[in-house]
Amino acid sequence: MIISTMEPQVSNGPTSNTSNGPSSNNRNCPSPMQTGAATDDSKTNLIVNYLPQNMTQEEFRSLFGSIGEIESCKLVRDKITGQSLGYGFVNYID
Repeated sequence: MIISTMEPQVSNGPTSNTSNGPSSNNRNCPSPMQTGAATDDSKTNLIVNYLPQNMTQEEFRSLFGSIGEIESCKLVRDKITGQSLGYGFVNYID
């Protein structure tokens, strides 16, 4: 399991991506820089990857609640099947 903080990415120039439209990977998830979100949130917001597909929301909250007090958390699921997509977000109280 990998835990990483959500930090804005800085570009040092143009990329080789020739796509004229938004990437399908970030179409519904703008970066903190795009939304104008405070960077202080990046210290308490985590994205968690490589979660078991059979993990429940309750297990997810319990696992990460042992680290600190949780403000909110979301285990991302397929909208049609309801199956876990193997990642989620945890927002800890500062």
